[in-house]
Amino acid sequence: MEKMRAVVQHAAFDFRVELVDKPVPGPLEAVIQIEASGICAGDRIMYEGKAPWGIHDGEIPGHEYVGVITQTGEGFTEKYGLDLGDRCLAEVQIPCGECYCCRGGFYNLCDNPNGFLGGGWAEYMLLRCGAIIHRVPKNIDKLCAATIEPLSCGAYAVERAGVGMADTVVVAGMGIIGLAALQFAKLHTPYRLIALSATDASLAIARSFGVDAAINVLTENAPERIRELTGGVGCDVFIECSGVASSVSIGLDALKKRGRLAVYGVYTRNGDLNLNEISQNKELTLIGGHLSPNTMPYVIRCLEQGLVDPRPMITEVFKLDQFDEAINIRRKNPDSIKTLLVP
Repeated sequence: MEKMRAVVQHAAFDFRVELVDKPVPGPLEAVIQIEASGICAGDRIMYEGKAPWGIHDGEIPGHEYVGVITQTGEGFTEKYGLDLGDRCLAEVQIPCGECYCCRGGFYNLCDNPNGFLGGGWAEYMLLRCGAIIHRVPKNIDKLCAATIEPLSCGAYAVERAGVGMADTVVVAGMGIIGLAALQFAKLHTPYRLIALSATDASLAIARSFGVDAAINVLTENAPERIRELTGGVGCDVFIECSGVASSVSIGLDALKKRGRLAVYGVYTRNGDLNLNEISQNKELTLIGGHLSPNTMPYVIRCLEQGLVDPRPMITEVFKLDQFDEAINIRRKNPDSIKTLLVP
């Protein structure tokens, strides 16, 4: 059996670069050679043992990636229209295709998923049967292509929020998903676009994207500042991408009456929310968001046309063998936004 290098999870703070068996495709499956892969906030909390989905000893993480097909199983090319040498990636979850959610088009909430498609922190990865796979054009740089998954999350958050031209839109949390949400929200030409973050470095990137205001939540009273910018009314839309529960409270305070709060993040603790802001005080609309169904083709097209640019968000690139250094930068440097691994 051929071997490859991969990051293998064992326990909290115990992820190791090891030699493991290279995957072999079965029917309707393919193996890709990884060009680049990303470390996301969810990976960081998983590494620290705080993720609600836990740690699975012996599995290879990595759900943000791009790769080139090197092997195909029986029927794969006929099903997907992809062959050897084509670049592609797959969506994070393998839906059943039969439940109420799948039949309704929101397969990201599948009741009976056939697994979570990780494995990108390796030299090669298996695209399992049932995966939702997308072709990636060769003219998209490999580092940019490795960010398609989190970019799609940002795009989906904007879609869920229903951003319109007359809206004052606030995006909270300037990680890659929040910064992506800014770029995709800007494509909807909102009346006003405001970024919130706890770091000046990420707010500088937000400014480079052309926001109308960038507010540091640690040094300014964000709801008061938002009301100042809106004539005392508040914002129409608040998109929460930080994964910090207290930011949801900022959104409840900052929103105008009958505003929309879109919550998109992975939270390790619940917040103490003023529920009366949602009901009797403001009649707010509360919207959730998870993953990025039906969004990746749009994001790939936007990248291809240069409508969005992830390059300012890629703060570090490490070799796969430097995983320990990469994950600790991701954990300890508040200015780290997107850390990538290349084999």
